[in-house]
Parts: sequence; C-alpha cells; structure tokens
Amino acid sequence: MKLHIIRHGETIENKTGVVQGWHGGTLTELGEQQALAAGPKVAELQPTIIFSSDLHRTQQTTTQLLQTLGDVPVLFDWRLRERAFGEAEGNPQSNYDWEQILAFTNNQNIEGVETKAHFMNRIRRLIDDLKDFTFAHDSVLVVTHGGVLNVFAAIADPDHKWQRYENTEILSIELAQLM
Repeated sequence: MKLHIIRHGETIENKTGVVQGWHGGTLTELGEQQALAAGPKVAELQPTIIFSSDLHRTQQTTTQLLQTLGDVPVLFDWRLRERAFGEAEGNPQSNYDWEQILAFTNNQNIEGVETKAHFMNRIRRLIDDLKDFTFAHDSVLVVTHGGVLNVFAAIADPDHKWQRYENTEILSIELAQLM
C-alpha cells in the first residue's frame, strides 16, 4: 500500500510568520488555490481513503481536495497534527531561535514544546494503526503538516535530513518502508 502525504496550503500564519503548531491556522486565498490546484495531481494517485489532521488548516485543504476527488471517505486524527510548540503558538516566529527548536534541543526555554521523541512516537503509533486499518486500500492520502512529513520520511529513511516541505507538496511512501 502506498501512502501519499500532502502538506496543507499556505496559511495566514505562514504568510505573517506566526508560530502555528497546534494553533488552528486559516488558509489564505493562495492556500485555497494551492489545495484546489493539487486536486488533479492527487486524483491521479487514486486514493480510496483520506486521513487528515483535525486542525482547521488541514480540514480546509481536505475540503478543497475533495472538490476534485469526490466522495472519498475522510477520517480526522489528532495524531496527524504538527508538532506542538507550547506557549510559542500564536506568537511571532521572530521571538524564538528556530534553529534550536527545530533541532529538538532540550534548552528551548519555551513551556510546552513537544519533544522529538514524543512527536516521533505519536506518528509511529498512528502508522501502527494505519497498518491495521488500511490493509484493504492500495492508495491512502494523508493531509497533514510539514513536520509530520519529515517524521514519515525519517521513519522510512533514517538518513533523511529534515527539510522544509512546501505547501501542498506530496511525499509518497510505501507502507512497507515504515515497518
């Protein structure tokens, strides 16, 4: 089975440099257009089920994709949320040392930031459930966030270097790579 993992469209917070994490976020007009434009490319992947983060920006992206995909069942799962950034969420990114935060160091001085181990384990538990739940599907679409794409890529390839995934960029991985 193939997982096709797509990042949400551009948000107001992306554009204005606001920390999102578990903060809901809202797509910009461009973000809605990006998601709608990704629809035909996603349709070529022929997903028979969609798993989506339950945050607003991914729900909006999923809604736009469904305009092309039609009647594909959608399941929302909180474990597909971006990494939690605690008290930084909703504040300007410029207030923080993002190299330190993204490197998952322990001296972040920000209350409530999710650790790398917790973040990775949350996604691993989700993958375990996907293995059991999706055996009848050849192609699964996952609508999520850039950090989550990096976790999927790192689990599939331990040499993966964390990177910035663009809005509506798609990463395709065989489920077997995640075992």
